[in-house]
Amino acid sequence: LRGEVRELRAAQRGQDSALKEIVGDLWDMWVVENELSVDLRDVRAAEQRRDSALQQLRGELRDMRAAAQGRLEELSGRLQEVNTVEKSQDGTLKEITGELPQMR
Repeated sequence: LRGEVRELRAAQRGQDSALKEIVGDLWDMWVVENELSVDLRDVRAAEQRRDSALQQLRGELRDMRAAAQGRLEELSGRLQEVNTVEKSQDGTLKEITGELPQMR
Protein backbone atom coordinates (compact mmCIF):
# COMPACT_ATOMS: atom_id res chain seq x y z
CA LEU A 1 0.00 0.00 0.00
CA ARG A 2 2.88 2.35 0.84
CA GLY A 3 4.33 1.71 -2.62
CA GLU A 4 1.06 2.67 -4.25
CA VAL A 5 0.85 5.86 -2.19
CA ARG A 6 4.39 6.77 -3.27
CA GLU A 7 3.49 6.14 -6.91
CA LEU A 8 0.32 8.23 -6.61
CA ARG A 9 2.23 11.06 -4.96
CA ALA A 10 4.90 10.92 -7.66
CA ALA A 11 2.22 10.94 -10.33
CA GLN A 12 0.51 13.87 -8.59
CA ARG A 13 3.82 15.78 -8.45
CA GLY A 14 4.24 15.12 -12.19
CA GLN A 15 0.74 16.42 -12.83
CA ASP A 16 1.38 19.45 -10.61
CA SER A 17 4.55 20.19 -12.52
CA ALA A 18 2.74 19.83 -15.86
CA LEU A 19 -0.06 22.11 -14.62
CA LYS A 20 2.48 24.72 -13.48
CA GLU A 21 4.10 24.58 -16.92
CA ILE A 22 0.70 24.94 -18.62
CA VAL A 23 -0.24 27.87 -16.36
CA GLY A 24 3.15 29.49 -17.11
CA ASP A 25 2.58 29.06 -20.85
CA LEU A 26 -0.93 30.51 -20.55
CA TRP A 27 0.44 33.46 -18.60
CA ASP A 28 3.10 34.09 -21.24
CA MET A 29 0.48 33.92 -23.99
CA TRP A 30 -1.75 36.38 -22.09
CA VAL A 31 1.17 38.80 -21.69
CA VAL A 32 2.00 38.56 -25.40
CA GLU A 33 -1.67 39.04 -26.33
CA ASN A 34 -1.84 42.19 -24.19
CA GLU A 35 1.36 43.54 -25.76
CA LEU A 36 -0.06 42.89 -29.23
CA SER A 37 -3.28 44.58 -28.22
CA VAL A 38 -1.35 47.67 -27.14
CA ASP A 39 0.67 47.59 -30.37
CA LEU A 40 -2.53 47.29 -32.40
CA ARG A 41 -4.03 50.30 -30.59
CA ASP A 42 -0.86 52.27 -31.32
CA VAL A 43 -1.02 51.29 -34.99
CA ARG A 44 -4.68 52.29 -35.22
CA ALA A 45 -3.96 55.63 -33.56
CA ALA A 46 -1.10 56.23 -36.00
CA GLU A 47 -3.39 55.36 -38.91
CA GLN A 48 -5.97 57.85 -37.66
CA ARG A 49 -3.32 60.56 -37.36
CA ARG A 50 -2.11 59.76 -40.88
CA ASP A 51 -5.66 59.85 -42.28
CA SER A 52 -6.31 63.17 -40.56
CA ALA A 53 -3.09 64.65 -41.94
CA LEU A 54 -3.94 63.40 -45.44
CA GLN A 55 -7.41 64.93 -45.21
CA GLN A 56 -5.91 68.25 -44.12
CA LEU A 57 -3.39 68.13 -46.99
CA ARG A 58 -6.16 67.38 -49.49
CA GLY A 59 -8.06 70.42 -48.24
CA GLU A 60 -4.97 72.61 -48.53
CA LEU A 61 -4.35 71.30 -52.04
CA ARG A 62 -7.94 72.12 -53.05
CA ASP A 63 -7.49 75.64 -51.68
CA MET A 64 -4.19 76.06 -53.53
CA ARG A 65 -5.75 74.85 -56.79
CA ALA A 66 -8.67 77.24 -56.38
CA ALA A 67 -6.29 80.14 -55.69
CA ALA A 68 -4.14 79.20 -58.70
CA GLN A 69 -7.23 78.98 -60.92
CA GLY A 70 -8.37 82.41 -59.74
CA ARG A 71 -4.93 83.88 -60.41
CA LEU A 72 -4.84 82.25 -63.84
CA GLU A 73 -8.20 83.76 -64.72
CA GLU A 74 -7.02 87.17 -63.50
CA LEU A 75 -3.83 86.98 -65.59
CA SER A 76 -5.79 85.79 -68.61
CA GLY A 77 -8.05 88.84 -68.30
CA ARG A 78 -5.04 91.13 -68.07
CA LEU A 79 -3.48 89.51 -71.13
CA GLN A 80 -6.66 90.12 -73.09
CA GLU A 81 -6.56 93.77 -72.02
CA VAL A 82 -2.92 94.05 -73.14
CA ASN A 83 -3.75 92.44 -76.49
CA THR A 84 -6.64 94.85 -77.00
CA VAL A 85 -4.40 97.84 -76.21
CA GLU A 86 -1.71 96.49 -78.58
CA LYS A 87 -4.24 96.13 -81.40
CA SER A 88 -5.45 99.65 -80.77
CA GLN A 89 -1.89 100.97 -80.79
CA ASP A 90 -1.15 99.04 -84.00
CA GLY A 91 -4.17 100.68 -85.62
CA THR A 92 -3.09 104.13 -84.43
CA LEU A 93 0.46 103.49 -85.66
CA LYS A 94 -0.84 102.48 -89.07
CA GLU A 95 -2.92 105.64 -89.21
CA ILE A 96 0.09 107.77 -88.31
CA THR A 97 2.39 106.03 -90.78
CA GLY A 98 -0.31 106.36 -93.42
CA GLU A 99 -0.57 110.11 -92.81
CA LEU A 100 3.19 110.73 -92.90
CA PRO A 101 3.54 110.64 -96.71
CA GLN A 102 0.67 113.10 -97.01
CA MET A 103 2.31 115.51 -94.58
CA ARG A 104 5.49 115.74 -96.63
